[in-house]
Amino acid sequence: MDYKQELIETMEKMDIENAEYWSDQEISDKKYATLAMLRFLRPFQKSLDNYLDSHENWIKNEMTRRNSKLSGVLDEMISAGVKSESIGILAYWISRMTLNSVLYRLDDPAGGDYDLENEGEDLPRWVLLEQIISKENNKIDGKLTGRMLAGMYEVFPLES
Repeated sequence: MDYKQELIETMEKMDIENAEYWSDQEISDKKYATLAMLRFLRPFQKSLDNYLDSHENWIKNEMTRRNSKLSGVLDEMISAGVKSESIGILAYWISRMTLNSVLYRLDDPAGGDYDLENEGEDLPRWVLLEQIISKENNKIDGKLTGRMLAGMYEVFPLES
């Protein structure tokens, strides 16, 4: 089996849509780490989907928490006749916007600091880099490839 087919199968196991397209990106791009990016985003996608697919369970769990401000708000919404599906959609969109803000901030270490001197240009920055784990001589070595995880806010959510 060739490398591209292995990637496609891996991505399909991860429930990534358009696995062939993403595999081509992973193979051809020397600067950006597509598979690592998709793996990073996948748990966020599952969290988002939970609000849409399991809204009743999520609401029930939140309602049973003690001293939860959210349970009071949920109780008010339900008492006012808001359907659990609508509450799930609201939670999905609030979470989606928040996650996209975080992903954007990860990608733009200079943005958002407009209130600081020189807009934070002289402060430390960050970058997410792909790390490959390989076992050699019974020792696990994590080697950075130099490829970045970037532009995640542009592809997230993975599905809609």
